[in-house]
Amino acid sequence: MEEGPPMAPATVRDRAVARLIDTGVLAGAVLVLGLAVLLLGDGSRLPAMLAVLGLGVLCGYEFVMLGAYGETIGKRVMWLRVVRLDGDEPGWGSAFSRTFFLTIAGCLSCGLGGLLFYLSPLLDPGPWKRGWHDHVAATVVVSVRPAGSVTGTDLVAHGESRWRGLTRRALGR
Repeated sequence: MEEGPPMAPATVRDRAVARLIDTGVLAGAVLVLGLAVLLLGDGSRLPAMLAVLGLGVLCGYEFVMLGAYGETIGKRVMWLRVVRLDGDEPGWGSAFSRTFFLTIAGCLSCGLGGLLFYLSPLLDPGPWKRGWHDHVAATVVVSVRPAGSVTGTDLVAHGESRWRGLTRRALGR
């Protein structure tokens, strides 16, 4: 049996929903940046500026959120965290490895490689359903859902305090 931290593995379903939420967050950020560049920039360098900004947002979001917090917004909503195999925070090195290989695979294959990385947990026969990016970074995705929080009301109550905690950490308070 595959070793892992003393935590519950995340379900593939929860990971997929978290990824959809993160995709929405990223699409919104890229849209806002694209509109800003369109309105403020001259047309000559617009495609290059959009490409650089888009890549920066895509890489930066995942890297910074995992390195600083061990979770993205989608993972936070779904009560998931990325941890190293020993259960510790992923840190900047693991966050970089996870993000770098996903990004390179996506860029070199017009997105298909990134999609395969995201689908790779479905191919893992172990209980942790580790994706290729998890194997590269020596991480797993775990569920941090409190015991007994099954109803939507419980999740909203717990989620509110989790969002306040994220805000405090982001603002350094």
